[in-house]
Amino acid sequence: MHFLAYAVDQWQTEVLGKVLEIDSRKHLLSFFVKRLRPCRFTIVHTVNREAFLDVPPGLLLCDSVLVQRTTPARGLRRVDDIARAAAPCGWHLCYILLEQPVHAWNQVLEAGGLGKALGRDVPLFAPGNMTAFFGASSFPRS
Repeated sequence: MHFLAYAVDQWQTEVLGKVLEIDSRKHLLSFFVKRLRPCRFTIVHTVNREAFLDVPPGLLLCDSVLVQRTTPARGLRRVDDIARAAAPCGWHLCYILLEQPVHAWNQVLEAGGLGKALGRDVPLFAPGNMTAFFGASSFPRS
């Protein structure tokens, strides 16, 4: 995979049950690949086992991947050149990772009394080695 871009959205707050506020934000990692293979999707629905993109373990979930075909037709003006370039030359993969700053993805929140929630560990998502999968533990922001 050839790295293309990395972007991070702003924090968003979601209110659950009128009392509980959960913050989250998206990390978008984009890559170019010549061939689309099933192994490109094994990281989806895993949680970071180690610190990745400066996010502590357990707080980053690979939610999904957006797949698009790419062609080098940009900037071409002649019809023949555009027709030759129209055959797909590769794939653009954009991995969407969701970060929660406090509440781990493998925790379920339960009422703990006095208006507080308690986290109970539940193995909802498998741990994934995101550094090995993506080839680095951090990327420059675009």
